Amino acid sequence: MKRALYIGRFQPFHLGHIYALSQIVEPDIIIGIGSSQYSRTDNNPYTYEERKSMIEHAWKEQQATILAITDIHDETKWVEHVIETTGQIDIVYTGNAWVKELFEKAGYKVKDIIIKNPYSGTTIRKMIQNESDEWESMVPPEVVSTIKTVSKNL
Repeated sequence: MKRALYIGRFQPFHLGHIYALSQIVEPDIIIGIGSSQYSRTDNNPYTYEERKSMIEHAWKEQQATILAITDIHDETKWVEHVIETTGQIDIVYTGNAWVKELFEKAGYKVKDIIIKNPYSGTTIRKMIQNESDEWESMVPPEVVSTIKTVSKNL
């Protein structure tokens, strides 16, 4: 059985991520939550546990293994670090040019996913910070309550 990897920060998990995951055809999917050690900052407001919960509650189409992938701030060792965390994989799905380049250099098969706008974690975080409700249409309904709860406590 082929193992597929999809990595993202999921700050927050949004409808673009759902669309990306729907493009993965392999039955064994690993979702890597990148920058997992960071939280409660403008760029990384949610903890690993909150992001994992968002994914588990919002994406129910297929089983997936969700793993924390810490930043090591060394791109020469990053792919090796990811594989140590995930175990062997057969293919990487990504819409991120940096992830694609690093995994291809390391000899992994990489498949581009289609990125659907206007879904962007940066845009959603700015809308939340500006107290606009527009972001609610950009995330799965199961994620809205988590974001509202966390935003109240920030």
